[in-house]
Amino acid sequence: MKESSVDVRTPYAVTQLHGSGGRIEAVSIERVNPEGHLSGEAERLEIDAVIVNHGLRGDRGPISGWGLDMGEWNINADEKLATNLPGVFVAGDTANYPSKLHLIAGTFTDAALAVNSAKLYMEPDAPKTAYVSSHNSRFNEKNEALSVSEEEAHR
Repeated sequence: MKESSVDVRTPYAVTQLHGSGGRIEAVSIERVNPEGHLSGEAERLEIDAVIVNHGLRGDRGPISGWGLDMGEWNINADEKLATNLPGVFVAGDTANYPSKLHLIAGTFTDAALAVNSAKLYMEPDAPKTAYVSSHNSRFNEKNEALSVSEEEAHR
């Protein structure tokens, strides 16, 4: 929206709605100061529509001072979810990398990739991918009983 012709006002609070006949025609807004209080800077705006974004207030806490390569909303990483700091990996909504799809389903894959990458960082000789349900000894035993080779089972 910030790149469109829409007049985006942040951080402001709507303090009053004005209208007639069930239609909102204007709003009174007031700037919100950094402490979260109304500042007294009020303004009335004639409007076509009101779109309220309750927003979010991200607080990354102490990691903000670690030196991570961060964007406005995300922490930048490579395809293995490694950040610019050795041994620090990121996953989920805060992860940003070139092929990132911002879908909830993708965050599960991000988590598995980040865990695999962290494991390899800590133990470079570890298997390249973590074992999943079909890669455990119980399944291997059952596959052997069915004469299924380990290579066939992992395809």
